[in-house]
Amino acid sequence: MPASQRQKLVDQFQSDSAIRVAILSITAAGTGLTLTAATTVVIAELHWTAAALLQCEGRAHRISQTSVVNIVY
Repeated sequence: MPASQRQKLVDQFQSDSAIRVAILSITAAGTGLTLTAATTVVIAELHWTAAALLQCEGRAHRISQTSVVNIVY
């Protein structure tokens, strides 16, 4: 997916409370996205490096996050 289209979808997730789920791969969700609208992150695939998983968690735990975020593996 082109980066411009991906960012448009992320912006919709961030701003539209009717959008409740984003399904992303670890490689897509690991870098360059801000997903602070998330309150639960379910990681259903495991990467061979822990750093990649931590990057995915970090997309929801950004400086602007004001809610508790549950991370489930």
